[in-house]
Amino acid sequence: DALDQSEVLPLLSRSLQLQVASATCREHLEGVELLRGVSSLLRDSIGILLRELSFAPHQQLYFEAHVATDVFFLVSGTVEEFIADGKNTDPKIEEVLRAPASVGGLAFYFGVRHYCSARAGRGGAVGF
Repeated sequence: DALDQSEVLPLLSRSLQLQVASATCREHLEGVELLRGVSSLLRDSIGILLRELSFAPHQQLYFEAHVATDVFFLVSGTVEEFIADGKNTDPKIEEVLRAPASVGGLAFYFGVRHYCSARAGRGGAVGF
């Protein structure tokens, strides 16, 4: 049985939590535009809160016009941000995001609705 980081971190002191987050998350967060200019300590503190997620191909991350409740940091794969036209046609892809990237970050930060929907790309995606 593999241990999940979210189960282990609460058992550790704050300094050990920061060290584990630094070792497991820092490299994935360093190139994220949303976090440019933040200190290593803040980046590691964010790393403590992260949980690894895997998305199947075309799995929805969030929907257009829904209030943002999460931000995702893409580690591998791609995420497509798109606007559905209300018909049963292929949606209009606005942007294809590749690691390192944040997905839904600005809407989450400001607590507003997403202007578009997002789904994992054809090969799926892994992120935090």
